[in-house]
Amino acid sequence: SFKIYPPKVLSSIKYVKLSSDPDARYASSLGRKATIGDAIDYRWMLKNNSDREIDRLIILDILPYDGDVAIVPDQTGVYKPRGSTFKTPLVSVDPHAKFDFYYSTDPVKPTTQENYNANWVTTVDDMSKVTMIKAVLKNGEKILLNEEILIHTHNFIEDDNTILDGEKAYNSFALSMNDGQSFVEALKVEVQVTYPKRDVRLEKSDVNDPDHKLHNAVFTVYEVGGAGDGSDLIVLDDVRTNIDGIAYFPNLLVGKEYYLIEKVAPEGYAKFDEKIYFTIEPETEEITGPQHLEVTNDIPRVDVAGNKVWEDNDDQDGKRPDSITINLYKKVGEADKFVDDTTVAPDEKGIWAWSFTGLPKYDSNKNEIEYFFKESEIGFGYVTTITGDMATGYTVTNTKIPETVDVKGKKNWIDANDQDGKRPESITINLYKDAGKGEITFVDSKVIKADAEGNWAWTFADQPKYEAGKEIVYSITEDEVTGYTTSVDGHNVTNKHTLAKISLEVTKVWTDANNQDGMRPDSVTIKLLADGVDTGKTVTLTAANNWTNSFTELDMFKPGEVGQKAVYTVEEVEVDGYTGEIDGDAETGYIVTNCHTPETFDVSGSKIWDDANNQDGIRPESIKINLYKKV
Repeated sequence: SFKIYPPKVLSSIKYVKLSSDPDARYASSLGRKATIGDAIDYRWMLKNNSDREIDRLIILDILPYDGDVAIVPDQTGVYKPRGSTFKTPLVSVDPHAKFDFYYSTDPVKPTTQENYNANWVTTVDDMSKVTMIKAVLKNGEKILLNEEILIHTHNFIEDDNTILDGEKAYNSFALSMNDGQSFVEALKVEVQVTYPKRDVRLEKSDVNDPDHKLHNAVFTVYEVGGAGDGSDLIVLDDVRTNIDGIAYFPNLLVGKEYYLIEKVAPEGYAKFDEKIYFTIEPETEEITGPQHLEVTNDIPRVDVAGNKVWEDNDDQDGKRPDSITINLYKKVGEADKFVDDTTVAPDEKGIWAWSFTGLPKYDSNKNEIEYFFKESEIGFGYVTTITGDMATGYTVTNTKIPETVDVKGKKNWIDANDQDGKRPESITINLYKDAGKGEITFVDSKVIKADAEGNWAWTFADQPKYEAGKEIVYSITEDEVTGYTTSVDGHNVTNKHTLAKISLEVTKVWTDANNQDGMRPDSVTIKLLADGVDTGKTVTLTAANNWTNSFTELDMFKPGEVGQKAVYTVEEVEVDGYTGEIDGDAETGYIVTNCHTPETFDVSGSKIWDDANNQDGIRPESIKINLYKKV
């Protein structure tokens, strides 16, 4: 690499690197190496390429924040966006022999001059609150011809898991050589958050036969709280297990919590309906190849001590443990690194105290190590606070607050999804308690309605867990729901409604001259239709049932609808040689009439007179012909 400096000017360039990287890694961007919580260093580089020494110089640096803009406006007077979406709070600034440093915690204002005229101080208790840095060339100091000035600040990426993968923060500074009357801004540097990712391998098998792998199970992967509104986000969908029962979920973010939903079960198996939660853990590299370091002198060491204070009214609830576990940590950059732990119990005087001795005082960079304590969770409602420091010792105080419980329940409706339209808009759930005194006491009641997803659930939050040293047993009742029977299981309630049923009668009428032609079948089949759709149900009409039958146990209301009556009609399977006609309705019954007109033919003849053409004149004027049939 190489640098190009414009002639006859004071050049200004800003660089950035991870604090853990060597100075050779300073660049205009961190690339994809950084993530939340990482320590970073900024470098301000000035080079006097002008033809004179510089004796007046002010540098104004505005740290990144979400929605920030340039320090100096463009030629049209517009402060263009810098593009940051998160902060890189300040830790410290390295002293420089030629500059005085000032800090402001004021909110950043819209214009250069407003920020230049902010409230400035030389020291700040909490450097992470600093929004702007100002460096001023000291009186009597000069930047010589061709002299290069390097100023270093130490910052960190805020440890905020709401920062998304790929989001960026930009930092820049501006110069003034006329006592702040005008400024020129240097190019900005980029810090991008990149989360480590890891694949997940899922194996699906038979619960009773782990060696039998199941294929064609289909899953959806959700990231917990991953959507912009805090809801769960689908990151992978329709992921199917292969013939070996294996599915892969690639590129999931390390440290994020996810869960699986099984959409489709393998053939012949019931679907697993519960969410399967998991958190992506970081990969570790095994140590390969020994690192050799010989040390012949011991390092400076310190002792760190602490004591325990109980604020629980002399263990009134009887929940104080016999011992506690104290964990020793040290600060490594912005991270907390575990060092050691110890189990602590009271001595013969009832005093709880401990000490970690012979700890290294300095790290490998000769920086003094900050040690501190964390206590393993005690539970039972104790809240831990830790005060003090390494020099005076730490005090760990445990305060006991009354334990509470949430009494949760849900409603199960057995009514075919409110098919009959009888489900109420709300129910009333009553909470009772039994504190071991031989009586059940009313506590509270809630009016419950379905949520946006149609779920009926309730929570009586923060109810006391104990009363007079005895654990409270909570129970619930429900006010009567008309048209439903109620059963209570624990804190859950099931309401059952018996669906309204109807019967539909069908009668056959024959119009065929009492089966004169002998074509009437022994039986006919009647099909049932619901709202014009064949239900697949049929009845058979025969002479044995007087050509009358009924469809029974029919839903009065449409399945899948709420309170909508079903419209039932019938159709007859075609009867050869007959025409059909259907009259009636579902309430009064249907009459199916089949008509057949008997077949006919003509019987004709002629008269022959053999009487010499009526010679005797006795031929009658008319004769009568009689027709007979033989059956």
